[in-house]
Amino acid sequence: MLLTSSLTMERSDASGIMHYINKLQEDTNLINHDEQWNGFNVLHNDVGRINALEMGITSKKPTDVPTPKVVYLLGADNFRHEEIPEDAYVIYQGHTGDEGAYYADLILPTSSYLEKNGTYVNTDGRPQQTRAVLSAPGFAQHDWMVLRALSEELGTPLPYDTIDELRTRLAELSPHLIKYDVIENSGFEQLAHMPNGETNVNGTTMTENVDNFFMTDSISRNSHIMARCTRELNPLKEFNFKKDVQTWITH
Repeated sequence: MLLTSSLTMERSDASGIMHYINKLQEDTNLINHDEQWNGFNVLHNDVGRINALEMGITSKKPTDVPTPKVVYLLGADNFRHEEIPEDAYVIYQGHTGDEGAYYADLILPTSSYLEKNGTYVNTDGRPQQTRAVLSAPGFAQHDWMVLRALSEELGTPLPYDTIDELRTRLAELSPHLIKYDVIENSGFEQLAHMPNGETNVNGTTMTENVDNFFMTDSISRNSHIMARCTRELNPLKEFNFKKDVQTWITH
């Protein structure tokens, strides 16, 4: 199996890298149409944005919208601080309070993924359903409940009052997201595996998307175990097999 970061596809020599990936799949069993096996995939830099696109939600650049008076951080801890105006009223909805909570004028506590029923899509595009294993602490509520209550206060109530009604609405927007444990063809297979003939690569080092793999979200950044992994294991990340992979690509 071969996984590459979406940032690799943003490099100036992305076409050349894709050519060699396709060359690799021709010479190995990376792709096997007879067995319906696809061993190549792209890891996206912002999974939340991908989930939004699944439901038809697109975002705009900060320069394309007026200066906001209210900023609503919906579980957002990884953001560019300079995009939040100093005079904006900041609302943070989330758990484990991290960067977003530091900026907040109002905090709306919600449950973590361990404390609620949810629908997730894994790397190969397979929708999966999870169930709560813990009770949310204090006055924390599920995210959809907070948004439902807020919509009613604004005079435009959302059309669901239970988790089942919410999933019915989800099915209306993206039917494939309730086909649990089923992978639907997306067309990516044909698009990604077409050799392009480009062989030029610029020879620069492939930098990592994440500097510290052990602390990538609000939960891991508040974990004593992840702090120990960061201290003891992260400094060793440069001494693994990646050097050989880089040599293969540049030659």
